[in-house]
Amino acid sequence: MADDEDEDAPPPPPPHIFVSRVDTYFGRILAQYLGQCIPGVLPNAEEQSEDEEGRMSRLDLAFLQCGPTETSYQLHGSWNGQAAPTVPALRTVIRADNQKDLYNTIKEANICVFHVIDEEGSNGVLEDTVVAINAARKIAMETKTTKTLILVSTVLTWGRSRKPIAEGEQGPEATAEGEGEGEEEDDDGTEGLLEEEYRKRRPHPAYRKHLELEKDFLKYGRDSKGLLITTVVAAGLLYGYGEKVLHWMFKEAWQDETAALQVPGDGKNKIPSIHVHDLCQIVQNICEAKPKSHYLIATDERRQNLSKVATAVSKALASGEVVSVKPEDLFSAKKLTQADVDLLTCDLKFTTAVTKDMQIQWVAEKGLFDYMAKAVQEFLAVRNLTALKLVVLGPPFAGKTYMAKRLAAFYDIQYLKVEEIIQGAIDNLRQVIIASKEAAAIKATMEQFEDAPDAEEEEGPTKGDIAQQMLDRIQESKAIHEGKLEDRFVIQFVREKLLTKACQNKGFVFDGFPDSYANAKAVFRKGGVESDGEEEVEPEEGDEDEEGGGAAHAADMDPRLRPDFVVNLEASDKFLRDKMMARPDSVVPDPTALTNEQYFNQKMAEYKASHNPAYNTVVDYFDETESTTISLNVEEERDIFAEICLKTAIARIGPPHNYGPTAEEKQAQLRIEEEKRRVVNLQKETRKKAVEAEYLAERQRRCGEWAARAEDLQKEKVERLELASMPVFEYLSKALLPAVEKGLLATSRVKPADPVDFLGEYFIQLINPLKVSGAEALSPDEQLRRATRSK
Repeated sequence: MADDEDEDAPPPPPPHIFVSRVDTYFGRILAQYLGQCIPGVLPNAEEQSEDEEGRMSRLDLAFLQCGPTETSYQLHGSWNGQAAPTVPALRTVIRADNQKDLYNTIKEANICVFHVIDEEGSNGVLEDTVVAINAARKIAMETKTTKTLILVSTVLTWGRSRKPIAEGEQGPEATAEGEGEGEEEDDDGTEGLLEEEYRKRRPHPAYRKHLELEKDFLKYGRDSKGLLITTVVAAGLLYGYGEKVLHWMFKEAWQDETAALQVPGDGKNKIPSIHVHDLCQIVQNICEAKPKSHYLIATDERRQNLSKVATAVSKALASGEVVSVKPEDLFSAKKLTQADVDLLTCDLKFTTAVTKDMQIQWVAEKGLFDYMAKAVQEFLAVRNLTALKLVVLGPPFAGKTYMAKRLAAFYDIQYLKVEEIIQGAIDNLRQVIIASKEAAAIKATMEQFEDAPDAEEEEGPTKGDIAQQMLDRIQESKAIHEGKLEDRFVIQFVREKLLTKACQNKGFVFDGFPDSYANAKAVFRKGGVESDGEEEVEPEEGDEDEEGGGAAHAADMDPRLRPDFVVNLEASDKFLRDKMMARPDSVVPDPTALTNEQYFNQKMAEYKASHNPAYNTVVDYFDETESTTISLNVEEERDIFAEICLKTAIARIGPPHNYGPTAEEKQAQLRIEEEKRRVVNLQKETRKKAVEAEYLAERQRRCGEWAARAEDLQKEKVERLELASMPVFEYLSKALLPAVEKGLLATSRVKPADPVDFLGEYFIQLINPLKVSGAEALSPDEQLRRATRSK
């Protein structure tokens, strides 16, 4: 009966694990990894016998976004910074400086994982870890409960122990070529530092506090009488899942594919490293069972010198060239922190034993160099740096060029126009020819000064000879085809351009090409013309078969070149004609030879000849290959400048697949925006002051007019009052008699036939003088005299 009850009893809940500072690179990945682990289930180490490709394909990045499950460890974490991190696997997350929450969370946890491997001096990881460890120790002593404590530290606590570099060791120059692509044995004639001799370790000067913490951490375990099971893991340089210390190297190579990749120092030092996923597996093994030693080293099986790693990164993402620079220059440029410089310039060799007995399904046991291809894939996937490949199609004058250039600017990808690709390829051939001739001249000059020249050796064609042959074939093709380049050369140059690092890293947007079904099939299918130009593929005869016998399929497309989206602009001939006719004549290449209408008819005829619905068209090719096509009708939106269609296309395509602005660029953008706001506000204030000043001036003018008018009215009023108060004789003497006297005098001088009429006219002219055109106003007497004469 008791056995039945035991069988019916629910299983115990999964253990609680506390992970410190999950807002850091390693803290977040460790929390996500442990959040998917089931207690008692370790990685299957027997699968290590699989081939390398199989092991690499097993690694699924989806766990970085997965939440907790009912049977997995119950994860809790702490953070410190401006905003709480997003770690889906965590059940609770607390601030590291909240003592009450930290105490309660650690008290509930069965296992606590602390780490200082992400310490950078300014992020407070070391200080927060010390506080959390002291809290765990206090809780164990008070509650008398057993806790497993794990501290993930750094190998730089061994930084000054004993350099494992033998006399006469060869540097990266001696091993750069012909060394079997990663098969270099890490055997320089010296013994590695043994992890059981950790008591003899000597730290890097900047990592004395880390060493003290490791010693105190192990001492807490020894003094706890079995309550604290402490283990220190000294890990090498972490890589993988988007990178941290090496992130600057991957980022520089991805952003500038033509420049040489910078390496701090001479690059001859060999750095112990480990993939972050492998380190998480080591921590998982310690959570499940106490290791043989309280101190262990976590590194890959092999070490590679830094120059070799940088060269591999550069070959994968950039030009393949590296250049040595002073570490302090990278630090001054804020590309590396001081902690990064210390780790990248160390040179340590270890002999590990404890991790070999663990159940670990190694992701990169042989080291970063052998894992580089997968590390690059992880970097691109985690950082969302996948290449975005676009094609913009449509009839002439629909806005293809505008659309393509705006998309290229928005997504920071290569803008490709077939005419520019062809011209660039021809220019490159000419440069190769010139460089080859200069090199040959220098070689001939050097041979003249040699005492005993070597016997002549038969040499194959040089790069200049190959380039000259290609240029001759191009010129011959143009001569045969009336100045037009054959499609086979166009396809070759286009594929060479698409396979460059710039297009493969960031992507591209094609402006109006391919322009036919045959060209589309030749450009995007597997195989085709590679960059060496040895293989030439012409369109197959059935590609333009009216019955569609040469139908394309998605499996036939080269995944490196396959477009992610095809933007197809549509519009009627009338709309395009009206749009073209509204343009100035300057858009026509030769206005003296063609008018706008003639040029439009010519381009439309060429377009319809290659897009005849009776045959396979380039749009049909993308439909057959199941490419994502975005059809936009420019005419329906009356979108003359394709602005509305551009917004629609961006909404369908999604956000950019690049880094975006850096912190410095964001600050600069904020300053620019602040300056714009300041200028706008200043303009508004200036306009406001101008309006206020104009209002005040107008008000003062009107007030002046009102005051003058009031003064005149007051004067009139006073005069009227004065006149009203005068006696009759005085009023007549002052107001009437002077005018009457003048009128009488004028009458006596003129002596008119009708003196009464004359006198009346005189008074009228005195009130309203008669104007004479082209002369000054005449006196009343002269005016009356002239008026009398006229009568």
